Amino acid sequence: MRCGLVISLFLVTSELLAGAQTNLFSGSRGASRSVFGYDPTPDFIAFDSQYRHKHAKYADELRELQLELARQSANGRVTPCSRQIFLEARWLAFYSAQWERTERRLRELRELLARAADPPDARQQI
Repeated sequence: MRCGLVISLFLVTSELLAGAQTNLFSGSRGASRSVFGYDPTPDFIAFDSQYRHKHAKYADELRELQLELARQSANGRVTPCSRQIFLEARWLAFYSAQWERTERRLRELRELLARAADPPDARQQI
């Protein structure tokens, strides 16, 4: 439970800091990427002209689900599966333009958070 609380606090704190410093849209992410010498945002836009709109939509959904995940973790829920799905959805939303996969993972996270608990064998590798 202590580990879950630490992770919850980390998620909430990182969300608050992200909201205070920058928003989660591709423009601010692009600025942080350019530190490494390459901003892929123009490539994503060339691939999908609706990239900025779709990215903003999924970033907003992800933020809401992240806050719900942190709330449930703070209330004692053990969340190994939820956290894994969250991390996958976050990667898809911020580092790809695979909208169908992004939407599917966000839907799966939303459904899992609506359940009473993560699967009981979630901490064991199958």
